[in-house]
Amino acid sequence: MRRFVHRRRPGGPNRLPVTGVGGEIQPGSRLLRRFLSAGADQWGFQTRWCDITQDITLAGLPPERFASAFEPGCAIGVLTSELAERCDRVLATDVSPAPLTIARRRLAGRAGVRLQRLRVPQAWPPGRFDLVVLSEIGYYCGTVDLTQLIAVASSSLTDDGLLPTAIGGIRWRTVR
Repeated sequence: MRRFVHRRRPGGPNRLPVTGVGGEIQPGSRLLRRFLSAGADQWGFQTRWCDITQDITLAGLPPERFASAFEPGCAIGVLTSELAERCDRVLATDVSPAPLTIARRRLAGRAGVRLQRLRVPQAWPPGRFDLVVLSEIGYYCGTVDLTQLIAVASSSLTDDGLLPTAIGGIRWRTVR
């Protein structure tokens, strides 16, 4: 099984500026719901630091096409749109309905893309995936949820599946 992890050291020279993100903002919280419903691109997914992590994630993928991909925490579907170009089927989920509404508009008519409201790691879709992309979702996980997220994502991979991650400011010692 091939997997790789993008590692960042807090405060190190490769740390990206992240504003308004922290362990206190949990999925389903009133603060997060209010923030996400305030506008189409509250995190700047189309304009700022997310572009960098999405580019890194996509650049790290091998050139071949993937049969099935899963992207939990898809938000407004910016990375999902790019994944759809490389995958036959993409399941993209988010815990909040507001960004999913925007993602549905963005991805309308895209063959093979399915959007669903789902809170991971507590709920996980059935099946196996060639690609599971964890892009910036770790901010919303406590230590236990993050460990469970990595474990369930790894176990849902096909034998030659990939698990690229981009979670700034988090350092893992081992991922198995």
